[in-house]
Amino acid sequence: MTQITSLDFLAAANASETGVFPILLLTITHEDLLDPILLSTDPTTRIIETTSEVVYGTTSNGNDYLFLPMTLKLPGEPDQGPANMSIEIDNVALELTSLFRSISSPPSINVDIVLNSDVDIILTTWPEYLLINVHISAEIVRAELVLETLVMEPFPAGTFNPSEFLGMF
Repeated sequence: MTQITSLDFLAAANASETGVFPILLLTITHEDLLDPILLSTDPTTRIIETTSEVVYGTTSNGNDYLFLPMTLKLPGEPDQGPANMSIEIDNVALELTSLFRSISSPPSINVDIVLNSDVDIILTTWPEYLLINVHISAEIVRAELVLETLVMEPFPAGTFNPSEFLGMF
């Protein structure tokens, strides 16, 4: 995890009232996807405006992140290995449902935190989480975000036993 504490963030965190708040930016990638899916927790600006629809989102570092109402439980600091996250996304875009059902393996997700006062400066990032245990209903998409690391691998990985190592016995 990369962590940068800016003066704006410290001032906003210590202020009794402020208009500065954090925005979560999610980047979902997978080998089955042509382009990454970019999602935001805040409707900062109008990204697309046509006669039939208006789409809100956040533009950060030249990328347009589409706004979807969501809740993300950030990782804590557990004693055993890296912490997991959980996410709930309002199922307002049915394209998201068909997308999750069409992917053959868990997609990778990067989570970045920026401030609304300067969306181009990433304060914290959680890279390379895997999206697993996806549950889709008519109202909400729920999933877990986990890290696959060597820390979680069992040790020792194998044992010397007669069924696998005949020459030793």
